This record gives sequence, C-alpha cells and structure tokens, in this order.
Amino acid sequence: LVPANLRGMHAWLIMEPTLASDVIKFDPIGILEYGDVDNLSIEQAKVLLSSVERLAENNPRFYKRNSYQIRAFTTPVILSHIKDILLNYEISFTFRIFLLESIQSFQLPAYFIEVLKKLVLETQVEYAIRKAAGETLAIQKQRIDWEEIYISLSRFNDESSFRLALELLQDIGYNRIDSKLIATLAFLYLKTAETVSGPLWFIEIDLPDGQIEKFLDTFVEHLKSEENQFQHDERYEIKNLLSYLILRVLNFKEIPVEKLWRWLEEFDYSYGYNNEKIKELENFFRTNDLLRQKIQSFVLLGLTNEKLIGQRSRNLSQ
Repeated sequence: LVPANLRGMHAWLIMEPTLASDVIKFDPIGILEYGDVDNLSIEQAKVLLSSVERLAENNPRFYKRNSYQIRAFTTPVILSHIKDILLNYEISFTFRIFLLESIQSFQLPAYFIEVLKKLVLETQVEYAIRKAAGETLAIQKQRIDWEEIYISLSRFNDESSFRLALELLQDIGYNRIDSKLIATLAFLYLKTAETVSGPLWFIEIDLPDGQIEKFLDTFVEHLKSEENQFQHDERYEIKNLLSYLILRVLNFKEIPVEKLWRWLEEFDYSYGYNNEKIKELENFFRTNDLLRQKIQSFVLLGLTNEKLIGQRSRNLSQ
C-alpha cells in the first residue's frame, strides 16, 4: 500500500520527464488517481499499461471500477495492444475491464468497433465486459447497426444476452430498435431469468409512447403462445408491465376495444398481489363508464368464441 500523501507527491513527480517512468512503475494507481493522465506521452502510457498489468497479476482486486479515462491509451500502438488483451479471455477480468473502461468515453477507430461488437456478442465473456463494450459502442459517432446486433442477441438462448439487450436500450435509445424486437427480448428474458424485475422496470417507464402499442401487441402474442408456462413471480412481473404500459397508452390514445380486450385477457386472479399500478388501472376502468361498457358489450355480446356467457362474465370480472 502506498500512503495517500506519497501518492500526491508521485503525481507531482511525473511532471519531471527523467523521473516519470520510475514513478509510474512504482505507483501506477497513484498516478491514475492523482496525476494528470491526459498529458501522458505514448512512452509513459506504455509504462503505465505494463505497470497496471503487473499490478493486476499480483492484486486482482486493485480496480474498484473507478473508470479512469486515459486518452493516451487510444493512440494506435497502445490501442492495438489493448485489442489483443481484450480478446484474450485467459487474461484476468479485472485488467480487461480496467482497460475497456479507461477508453470508454473516447471515439475509436473502425477496427476497434468490430472488437467491441465481438465482445458484446460473445456469451463466454463476463457480463460486465459485454455491458461496458455496449456502452462504449453507444457513444460512437460512427454508424452502428444496432438492429443487427439486437437480432443476434435475441437468437442466443442465454439470459445474460437478453438482459444485456434490454439494459443497453438506456444507452442507445429505444427508438433505434423495432418495438416488436424489444417485446420479443422482454418475453425471452422473462422465460429465462431468475430475477426479472430490473430491465422490465425501465421498459415500463422509458419505452417511448409511440412504441407502446406495437410492443403490447407483440408481447401479448408471445404470452398467448406460452399459456401457463410462467411461475408466480414471473406472472406478477408480467401483470406489472402490462398495467404500466396499458395505462400509459390509454392516457394519450384511444385503443379499439377488440385490441384492448386482447391485452386485458392476460389478467386473472392467479397473478396475485395488489400493486399500485394495477389498482390504478382498475380505477381507470371504474371511472370511465363508457369505455368499460364498450368492453363489457364486446366481450358478452360481440366476441366470437366457444365460451358460454357465464365464462365470459367471469373473465370480465377477473
């Protein structure tokens, strides 16, 4: 351990060219925390890279996800070396995530964009590295074919890939991805995830108004194809998601009764729990007499199916 007062001195000493390399080798973390890494020369950056690599070998917990931004690491010769390290999955996770996050805020060349895509789409890579690679891609000014990336992620039978796709929507923007594909990913995530709430909560809040209707159509279609395949907690999350989005869309758009009923059919008592949004949706229908009566009329008199009137009435009450 290097005392904080010495680290401050080390950060000052690297301003002297004849001492810089030795100081960086002795205390690379002190240089990162207290030094002016924006003005490192290429040679000093090489020394820093090798010094941090040695540190990572001896102390894998050295990096606390501080996300140091090191512009010198984006110079061609160093970036090429970083590419080789990131693609070598036998090198420690800590060192790889340190390197990736140290260049995360910079514009990167086309060949490195392909490296980032590879990391995002590699299921054997640790989730944090895939996520950091996706976040780095999201700020690039070069054209990124996100639809292609998302289609690839949707084809993996892998919970972490579905989660990654949903969480990266916060970075790339929902409008970059087709609503149907977002709904499909949300459904696949529900089917595979052990803990389901996080990414779905962001969809409830942040999915743009113009994408809600198509999302609901596709999501409900998937639910109907997997009837009774979900456990209690998953069904609770489904009901939450539907309640939020149906309420949102009803507040700015008139939805045909036939479509609205198709969405509402997915609710029943087996979902359990009383939730504020669910109660809010119930109250919406209780206080909108005309809409409620239209739904009742459609289900009891206009709906064409094999259910008897009593069963239709029970469906309405649920």
